[in-house]
Amino acid sequence: MKYLSEKVDLLIGVDGGTKVLKDLSLVPDVLVGDFDSLDRNILLYFKNLGVEIREFPAEKDEIDSELASMVAQEYGATVQIFTGVIGDRIDHSIGVIQLMFMLKSSGLTPYIVEEKFEIGILKNENLVFKCSKDELWSILPLNGDVCGLTLEGFKYSLRKAKMPFGKPFGISNETIEDTVKIDIENGCIIFIRWRERPC
Repeated sequence: MKYLSEKVDLLIGVDGGTKVLKDLSLVPDVLVGDFDSLDRNILLYFKNLGVEIREFPAEKDEIDSELASMVAQEYGATVQIFTGVIGDRIDHSIGVIQLMFMLKSSGLTPYIVEEKFEIGILKNENLVFKCSKDELWSILPLNGDVCGLTLEGFKYSLRKAKMPFGKPFGISNETIEDTVKIDIENGCIIFIRWRERPC
């Protein structure tokens, strides 16, 4: 989890994930959640260090990641990186991806960064990414058909193509250059970029 120690402007611990921060000797700026999955001794440990605590009731309409995003927005964060959110709870994982779409639609830039992969969303835009050759990427429509999709630097390139929603032919593409370009004229895609190739 080396990436967790990289420089960030605001570090938010979310419920049970706060234990990871303590294990890594990282002190968050804020703790957020209902703390139903966090040892209260860890909560007290960070409280004694002067960390801001935002505790919410267990019965609520927001998932903890959304609460953390709301707090981050209060601090003016426009780029939000979530980690430790993709796991065995597929419902929570889908919920965070839907949250990312909502954030992207409101003009923010959300990412999921995990040990083995990262996830991002692009909407009506084009971006160039630095990469290594032979990386595995999957690129999929998120909320409807994508039109005018161009992929450059990939084994399976596209030029102003249509990628229909529900036709997942963008899974398991490979990089063949040290930069790739994704250009979307109309629509929204989610990309999964693997740090380690899955089995």
